[in-house]
Amino acid sequence: FHGAFTELDRGFEFYAPQTMLDEKGRRILIAWMGVPDQDEDKHPTVAHRWVHALTLPRELKLKDGKIYQKPVEELQMLRKDKIAYSGVTIANEEIMLEGINGDVIELYLENIHLL
Repeated sequence: FHGAFTELDRGFEFYAPQTMLDEKGRRILIAWMGVPDQDEDKHPTVAHRWVHALTLPRELKLKDGKIYQKPVEELQMLRKDKIAYSGVTIANEEIMLEGINGDVIELYLENIHLL
């Protein structure tokens, strides 16, 4: 039996994770997003015209008895046209930032204070 644990992924549809050791010696995890047979027509992603996909590959590391994960570094090659803002405060509101548009975005957030 096991003691207390923390879920590796808290998404609503993290299923069948698989890991592999790559040529660099990294432990890489990829899983399935979407559990079959569970009211697929009610999945929140259906409104966006998709259901079931693979997760982004992530590197796993064991440190002090805990598993840490981060996206594989190769995903950085997908980045382009960097737009950066600093000193922006968002408090229970929706804001528009000039130059940010499209259907894919990567956010790096610092100094997050929950109200």
